[in-house]
Amino acid sequence: MNGMYIVEKGKSLLPINIYENSGIAISEAAASFADGIRRITGVAPTVVILKKGEMEKGITLARFADAAFAVSYMNDSKYLADSDGFAVRRRGDSVYVLAHSDSGVYFGAHDLLEKNADIVWSRGASDY
Repeated sequence: MNGMYIVEKGKSLLPINIYENSGIAISEAAASFADGIRRITGVAPTVVILKKGEMEKGITLARFADAAFAVSYMNDSKYLADSDGFAVRRRGDSVYVLAHSDSGVYFGAHDLLEKNADIVWSRGASDY
């Protein structure tokens, strides 16, 4: 499979998609993902709000229940049921981060960025 570019030559090529009923964790994941890309490239991808069932090219952060296309990933859905686990899948020029919970989507978005952009997510010591 060929490489996929989010930003090229100073221009954002793909949006980050979330659904209109996404929780705070998914909204924060989208904002954090866009900011991570901005810090690396100087350009932040647009965050697009989709209606339930809509599908757009780009990086989609979604719960299985909100994404109509998730039926293509039923094995992932069954395996991840009742957990904060996530699946990252690519189809053509789109990447899907899917989970049953908002926190699973959040973890998946950060994992995708960390594994593909050499970003390390850190937090302060527990006594802060």
